[in-house]
Amino acid sequence: MELTGFDQFIGEFELVAPSGRVLQRSLVDFQTWDRYIHKLDKAFERLPMRRVKKLMAFSWSSRDFTAGKHRELKTNCSQLEQWIRKAFDHLPSKMQESFVDETLYTALKNEARTRLEANKTAKDLGQYFSPTTSINMLLDVVFALPIDVKNTLFLEPSCGIGNFFQPMIDRGVSRILGFELDPEVAKKASMINSAISVVQGNFLESSRQDNLTDDVIVIGNPPFSSSGPSDIVLDFFSHCAIEWKAKVIAFILPERCATDAYVETTRLVLGHVAYTCHHVAAIPDSHFDFKGTRINKPSSIVVFTRIQ
Repeated sequence: MELTGFDQFIGEFELVAPSGRVLQRSLVDFQTWDRYIHKLDKAFERLPMRRVKKLMAFSWSSRDFTAGKHRELKTNCSQLEQWIRKAFDHLPSKMQESFVDETLYTALKNEARTRLEANKTAKDLGQYFSPTTSINMLLDVVFALPIDVKNTLFLEPSCGIGNFFQPMIDRGVSRILGFELDPEVAKKASMINSAISVVQGNFLESSRQDNLTDDVIVIGNPPFSSSGPSDIVLDFFSHCAIEWKAKVIAFILPERCATDAYVETTRLVLGHVAYTCHHVAAIPDSHFDFKGTRINKPSSIVVFTRIQ
């Protein structure tokens, strides 16, 4: 593997593979190698980032060295080239093949790009899903209240993949309405039980049907983001109370939403429709699922009940 240049405009190094094929590859590729090899062999030399940064300061070609230009880069180029050769030899055959084969390389890059875009969308939509342990802790508090399950609509305003549905069904709930903004996620949630109604749309734009006379109990794990013109958690509380006239609003929320100051702010937001804070408690071993990865994040259950 020969290092023959760097194009600052596209941010890629030029290499010549043993087959003679010219390759354009990014720093991310070498960083991926570095992390992979370091996990397997702590003694292996790390990617020489100081030299890499100097080599990325402007565009150059190994032909410049022959012409007497950029002599200060020659040693850096030689050292990085040695590292690339050694690192390449340490890679499994599949990683080697996907690096030198243009079709495989492009396919992997497209997959990575799609995955990053999906993760960004999930983060923007606050798709951190609650585990069953946290859900049951919340349901224990709700079902200790004097509620008529048969004559109550249980509303999940940001249902995600439907993690709350089965635990509620297990407690005798038969009427569940869920809202989910993401079409693909809503589709997954709707497949859990045909009796559950899942609406693909923005809960904050929803409205209670005029002919709905039963009590509404809201249970869920709304998006946590506090960015933007307003606090979305407070927006959810407000919409549940004003539009849906919920008898109970029970949420799993981040730690910041369980402070005395935040609870008081929530009470003031709901004050004109007369709600009281019924229960606040930290969740032990609090965590969420994000795209199949466990995310440890302190959280609490917060329950407000309507007093008139």
